[in-house]
Amino acid sequence: MRKNTSGNLAPIIDILRSIEQLSELANSYNNSFEFYNASDHMLFNNSLSLLVDIGVASKRVSNNIKEDHPEIPWQVMKHFIGVTEKESTLLNREILFDLIKDKLPRISGILEEVILSELGNKNFDTEEYQNYSANNTNFYSELEDSIQD
Repeated sequence: MRKNTSGNLAPIIDILRSIEQLSELANSYNNSFEFYNASDHMLFNNSLSLLVDIGVASKRVSNNIKEDHPEIPWQVMKHFIGVTEKESTLLNREILFDLIKDKLPRISGILEEVILSELGNKNFDTEEYQNYSANNTNFYSELEDSIQD
């Protein structure tokens, strides 16, 4: 019997988009101090908003997908909802910067594999994927090529 995984594609793609945007924001910075102080804290504040978006999207992913893919830290990502600038100490900024520069790109790669796997198993609708990723970025173009191979 096929598991009900409808509705999971959109939040996973939302998570990927947020991770991609975070990577772009932090790309030219080598440490948390530079990143935090850039543009009068605007980049850092934008990154916090994107982390909240990841938290919200991760809550929308069904338990079936979460159980099938325990290698993704769903519970941790869900807690991104509570990240605020007020609570960001120097140590937390270091952790957040490491998360943005190192950990989330790794999670992104796993999420890309989840999409390919679920599309291949026909658990995600290919038409829904194409509609949702209509405004392609490099990732989505590469993923399209992988699906067609």
